[in-house]
Amino acid sequence: MEHVSNNNGVSLVELKKRSLIPEKWEAQVRAIGISEYKEAGLSLAQAFATDGLAQYLLDADDMVGYDDEAKWRLHVDIFNYIVAAHCYKGIVTTIGPDYEGVALWFNKDYVV
Repeated sequence: MEHVSNNNGVSLVELKKRSLIPEKWEAQVRAIGISEYKEAGLSLAQAFATDGLAQYLLDADDMVGYDDEAKWRLHVDIFNYIVAAHCYKGIVTTIGPDYEGVALWFNKDYVV
């Protein structure tokens, strides 16, 4: 809590909200491990939800019987697996407390 007063003799109390999210996460890139792969995967799935290639993969002939929720779950699973693979064999970085930006890196010599 911070007290602020002005020239009129009136005291104002300004409440500073405390957050459990580390402040450095707001503006600093950080590497994440496998314990955060689902959050990063969901962020990427949301970012690519309207992507033409993602829709092409999920609208294939063998997906006709699946409803939109099943296709969404598969879309999220695909990104979860991609992020997990990068956590194990590469580097995953993110910025922001809600994984606003996610980058996936493999070593140039890594062969899938």
